[in-house]
Amino acid sequence: MNSTFDRNLYLRETAFLDFSDSRLRAQARKLTANLEKPADQARALFFFVRDQITYNPYTSFKRPEDYRASVIMARGAGFCIPKASLFAALLRSCDIPAKFYFADIINHKAPPKIAEIMGNFFAYHCYCGVFLENRWVKAAPTFNRELFLRIEVEPNDFDGRHDALLPGTDRFGHPFVEYVKDRGEDHDIPFAQIMTTFSRIYGPETMEKWQASSSPACR
Repeated sequence: MNSTFDRNLYLRETAFLDFSDSRLRAQARKLTANLEKPADQARALFFFVRDQITYNPYTSFKRPEDYRASVIMARGAGFCIPKASLFAALLRSCDIPAKFYFADIINHKAPPKIAEIMGNFFAYHCYCGVFLENRWVKAAPTFNRELFLRIEVEPNDFDGRHDALLPGTDRFGHPFVEYVKDRGEDHDIPFAQIMTTFSRIYGPETMEKWQASSSPACR
């Protein structure tokens, strides 16, 4: 794999990846204390975001601040893009290059409430690329362990060395997550592009229903 890239681009702070936030930096230091290897640090950060930041698709999503890492950490909840934003910010705060991958997916076990609004097709599913040991490794901190166990899917544990994407099947071999379209990668959250795509695919009425379904604590 070609490891030649602009390292500074993937370590840069942005409006979304605001890792100079004091609470975010303190959390990163706490999670990686006494861990010297970047792979071990990345693993600790992954499990924090995956399991301590609750997966919640019923969060506000139409404003730029809904994807800001410090906001997500304060909320303690989010869906795939916000959780990936927080993971990437924590990684960059530890001087570990991070980027984003995007794909359209079908979730065959989509939560009933969100499935009623949007179906089981989700555009712009997001997960992270982490640069470790001279190569990019993919990791999706989307669903927390408790949710995996509840829907009887093997958790996508991350060891800091191998890809940890969402599983294609549950423990019984039934379909779970199906990746249907690659939407590329980016060094930052392409907010305007995501909103345009959401509007085109789901339509204004569905987006308003999704927004209205968000819990007060996540607005």
